[in-house]
Amino acid sequence: MPPVIVGMLVIAIGTSLPELITSIFAALKGETDLCVGNVIGSNIFNGLFVLPISALIYPLMVPDGGGLDILVSLIFAVFLIPIFIWGKGIMNRQAGILFVVAYIAYMTFRVTVAKSM
Repeated sequence: MPPVIVGMLVIAIGTSLPELITSIFAALKGETDLCVGNVIGSNIFNGLFVLPISALIYPLMVPDGGGLDILVSLIFAVFLIPIFIWGKGIMNRQAGILFVVAYIAYMTFRVTVAKSM
């Protein structure tokens, strides 16, 4: 299995579990600002600090299929942003289920097609 797939599945899940638990408890307490801030803050920090610092230490090559991963991430963002702008800031269960299913479908696609990419 390619290292990028291991990173996108195993490491991503392992490092995101604390955020998931924090967001679940915050949602149960009605502190939705903490949920959104937790996720957005983490993604901004990773994209604008962790990745560039890593690249300063050792240049990073975009792996095969990396362009597709970035494109899919941007597509998810295109669908997620309007939920918070025009959806009165409410992400309902149906939207949540849709995003989880889309993530699972994409990861299944990457694992099964990654060998040929």
